[in-house]
Amino acid sequence: MSLLLSREMHDLQSQMHRLFTELETEGRSWTPAVDVVENKEEIVLQAEIPGLSKEEISIELLGDTLRISGERQRQQVVEGEQFRRLERRYGSFSRSFQLQTEIDADGIAATFENGVLTLRLPKKQSAGPRQIEIGSR
Repeated sequence: MSLLLSREMHDLQSQMHRLFTELETEGRSWTPAVDVVENKEEIVLQAEIPGLSKEEISIELLGDTLRISGERQRQQVVEGEQFRRLERRYGSFSRSFQLQTEIDADGIAATFENGVLTLRLPKKQSAGPRQIEIGSR
């Protein structure tokens, strides 16, 4: 009898641990890691976004703000299976970057390979200094 009770207690503890782990993981948002590099011609942004397809990622440029967003869906449990550990984070994410340099929006290029989104943001070329002649009346 005590062996049966011990097994039931162990099962109950396992189920409660799994429930608390799921609640803890669900309550936390996730934010992709991003590297930003700037050179004379462009700004290059690389974001780690594993587990998503390119169709699940949105990239928007509004004025001087670049926004990357998306959502990673939690894997569904198949009947007869149960999670033993949940460490990856799921749900929506959104990252915004204030650009300090004027960008040529028509020249932006985006690639997504092996879970890394790479954005190349070419800087808008200014006309440079211009000599102005003083005219006579």
